[in-house]
Amino acid sequence: MLLTVLVWVYFLATLLGRATWLPIWRHCPLGYRRAAPSSASFPRTPPKPAWERKEVIRLKALMPEAGCRRIADSFRRRFAAKRRITVGKTFVSELLRRKRVGQQNDCPG
Repeated sequence: MLLTVLVWVYFLATLLGRATWLPIWRHCPLGYRRAAPSSASFPRTPPKPAWERKEVIRLKALMPEAGCRRIADSFRRRFAAKRRITVGKTFVSELLRRKRVGQQNDCPG
C-alpha cells in the first residue's frame, strides 16, 4: 500500500514537473520570436539594370560550356573597372534558370 502511494506521488511530481515546460505555464518565451513579415519590402539595393541582364545572357550564349562562376568572373573583369558594376554567381544562376524556364514555357506544343 505504501509502495502504491509512493508511486502515485512520484507520478504526480513527474507530471507537474513536465507541465512547467508547457508554453501555457511559461511566463517568458524560450528563444527569440520571429517578427511578422512586413507588408512592404524594401530591398537594400535597387534591381539590376536591363542591360546587365542582357549582357549576362549574351555571355552565356558566347560561352555555352562555362558555368555561372566563370560568367560572373568574365562580367566583372569586363565592367567592374569602368562602371563599378558587378554580378555574383547566385545572380547569374537565378537569371539563367528563370530564362531557361521562360523559354521552355514559350515553346509551342
